[in-house]
Amino acid sequence: MHLVISQLIGVSYAVLFRRRRFDLASGIGWGVSYGFLWWVLGDLTLLPVLTGAPPQWSAAGIAAGFPSLVGHLGYGAALGAVYYRLEERTNPWWFRRSTAEAERVAAQQDQTLGSAQHCGH
Repeated sequence: MHLVISQLIGVSYAVLFRRRRFDLASGIGWGVSYGFLWWVLGDLTLLPVLTGAPPQWSAAGIAAGFPSLVGHLGYGAALGAVYYRLEERTNPWWFRRSTAEAERVAAQQDQTLGSAQHCGH
């Protein structure tokens, strides 16, 4: 069952984060963030509720779930890295499919370049 849930989470990551990264580091960052989200949703919220317990949002519940957090972050990092490499091979960011997609990529690049200019001052 855990493997099926992991596959569904991986597919949802691919749907939600399609073409949302510029490099491997951003892919890993999105993956780690997604892993953290699923730790909160799954381990701390849904799993206890489905077993008849209240959500584990207390300090003790979070501390007890810490080993699971490490696993979720690792899964997210691997998911982000693998998805980045797969998408890079089949759908590189510089290959634009439509005018709207081209405008979105240009806006993202402008935003990135604008952020980089502010870091130097």
